[in-house]
Amino acid sequence: KLVKLKIINSTSHWVMPRIVMVILVILLIIIAVQRMISCKKTGTPFINLKNYRFFMPGWDKVKLLGSILTFIVYIYLMEFLTFLPASIISIFLLNVLFDNERTKKSMITSGVISVGFSIFIWLVFGVLFRITLP
Repeated sequence: KLVKLKIINSTSHWVMPRIVMVILVILLIIIAVQRMISCKKTGTPFINLKNYRFFMPGWDKVKLLGSILTFIVYIYLMEFLTFLPASIISIFLLNVLFDNERTKKSMITSGVISVGFSIFIWLVFGVLFRITLP
């Protein structure tokens, strides 16, 4: 057998993150090798900080900082409200944050999406797969 996993219930929640980390490291190596080959062909440096910008000109500060704040609030809300209500509130806030119209119809749509998606995720993972959600 190529890969053998020994599943221990008390530590089984760490299996998937480890698999994902290995995949991400492999992809990072592939990207770095491709970049090295490309830089060698064009004669450009591997890391070029001249005229480098982390953010594109005109980036939306409100959306970035609002997303970070919403994520932090989501973590704290899960502790007090559990998964379903915290997810509904956070998804609704993110929908409103990224919605440029903010009309009554778009607010109702955001509410329906946040409730529907949260219940769907809860049913699939919490009920169907019996994964304990926070």
